[in-house]
Amino acid sequence: MKMNKIFFTIVLITSLTKLNAQQLSIGYFPFNNTFSITSNPERLIIIDGRIETNTFFGNINPEIFGIINIKRSDLFNIYSGLSCKTIIIDGFNDEDFIGGYAISLGSRFKPFEKFDNVHFLFELSPYFNKEFKSGILRAYIGISYKFKKHE
Repeated sequence: MKMNKIFFTIVLITSLTKLNAQQLSIGYFPFNNTFSITSNPERLIIIDGRIETNTFFGNINPEIFGIINIKRSDLFNIYSGLSCKTIIIDGFNDEDFIGGYAISLGSRFKPFEKFDNVHFLFELSPYFNKEFKSGILRAYIGISYKFKKHE
């Protein structure tokens, strides 16, 4: 249990450091009620933080993804990664912060040349609880907006 708290703290600090140093993208997955903040999605390695928006405050469970772009082009990116879902309320009650893990495989489409900062997202993400005794196949469909660096 102590090791999971250390892991959670390291991942959180690393994520915040990476997000601060790069251009950001915000996204929303309406069918999953999930909001996303992503480091620059055009880089090879991406950090993505997600939070469910349709939930009680005590049940807010952020998820942190480490993603690698497998294929990058002007029209689309294909990516894969791993995530760790946290359960904040459990961590404050001297229980485990970690709720489960997921593997993601997704694509980020950029169909509008004039508006290349608007992306459509599709992702499949098998999710397993922390004991790996059960899981669910999640599908995400959403839209994101990438902020551009001012020149």
